[in-house]
Amino acid sequence: MRVSNLCRTASTVAVFLISMSFAQSTINQSARLLHQYDPITWVENLAVRPNGEILPIITLGTSAILNKVNPVSDEVSQVHNFSPAGNSIQSIATVTPDVFAVNVFTCNISALDCTLGSASTWLVDFRRHGTHPKVSQVVSWPQAKFLNGMAALNDHILLIADSFLGGIWSLDINSGVQKLLFTETTMSGTAESPTGVNGIRIWDRTLYFTNTAKDTLNSISIDPKTGKKTGDAVVIASGLLNPDDLEIDGRNDVAYVANGLGNQILRIDLKDGRSEVVTSLPGPTSLRWVIGCEGSKLYVSTCGGILQYAIGNITLGGALYEIDV
Repeated sequence: MRVSNLCRTASTVAVFLISMSFAQSTINQSARLLHQYDPITWVENLAVRPNGEILPIITLGTSAILNKVNPVSDEVSQVHNFSPAGNSIQSIATVTPDVFAVNVFTCNISALDCTLGSASTWLVDFRRHGTHPKVSQVVSWPQAKFLNGMAALNDHILLIADSFLGGIWSLDINSGVQKLLFTETTMSGTAESPTGVNGIRIWDRTLYFTNTAKDTLNSISIDPKTGKKTGDAVVIASGLLNPDDLEIDGRNDVAYVANGLGNQILRIDLKDGRSEVVTSLPGPTSLRWVIGCEGSKLYVSTCGGILQYAIGNITLGGALYEIDV
């Protein structure tokens, strides 16, 4: 999530305005629209079930309901209502196949901020539960400032980015033990924007992360059992435009980054930091591999907004897309 002027409504969450030429703002033909939300809806993140269903989350105090979307039929159905625990679901990640962790908050929409101490982490377990998953709370977070990106280190430990603290927490979902593993200057925000470390992914003893405030893609070596850092952070690429979430293709040494204010999905070489545009989308927020198509297709969520086309303004809500990479 970008706690900035990216995607807001006029009275509470101001509108996301993309100023670009018609050619630049046209959605690339490699992107296939799967589901279009009403204006103005911020789709912040997503996960993918083994059966191909998408679990998108709508954030910023607008919804604490977790739904699932069938990417073939476009059918939407409710999974669970987290409203008793808060008014926003901020992040979601796969723990093991068909088991997902979600972070729930109470957020102030007008301030684009969430109440300290309101965060809680829950498990949504579809195994042996069909269309009615088992939902259980793991922990509450009295000290975390703003939990954002999340990734599974193994089948019981999650790593969670704290965007305002500029660091990484670990959570053992079996014992409920929470630890602040480390903070990093490469993860901190700036005077202009407090949102530092945002999206995180783990591949081959390395934690990859974006810093939204500093417009960078970064990496740091970690212990594969604990998540503690074992080396110094490295800036892979800089000069991005409010990067949000990312996905890693470790076999080909590239990252796919939702370059939010650039309205692009970027392919970035993890060795030399060179980047190229894969496709243009209005306010991309997150990416996940399509089941069975790792390395070739991604699902992408967006926050939408107002596109200024040569033919006039077209208002869009957030959406879900499939893209070829």
